[in-house]
Amino acid sequence: MIKPEELRIGNWLKSGSEYFQVANIEGHVLYGGEIKPIELTEEILIKAGFEEVMHFTVTRSLHKSIGRDRIISIGCIGTPNEMIWLCERNKISPSHITDLVCIRNYDYDGKTYIHQLQNLHFSLTGKELTINL
Repeated sequence: MIKPEELRIGNWLKSGSEYFQVANIEGHVLYGGEIKPIELTEEILIKAGFEEVMHFTVTRSLHKSIGRDRIISIGCIGTPNEMIWLCERNKISPSHITDLVCIRNYDYDGKTYIHQLQNLHFSLTGKELTINL
């Protein structure tokens, strides 16, 4: 079940096999029935502008630049090892990371869904995460 306080207008959800964006939220009653969150997949993340990164220890890793030498990195997508990192690139050598913080970890937070990633992206950048579903 999706907690209404987790949602913002524009968040992506699904009903059956159809994707839709939240158009309004009235009070604490959002929806009933078969409304579900959308799980992270490589395909959806690529549609959101993430790019694959080859990594020697983390499988299925994708990242997206969010400005000011920062990137969101998501590794082990769709597995019990899934994790999301906020990374800062070295200004002199952008392929090297100078600092990183684990933002979400499957062991502690469970699965991450698209609406949660949208909210995280907005919190970090002040901009909506564009996804072409």
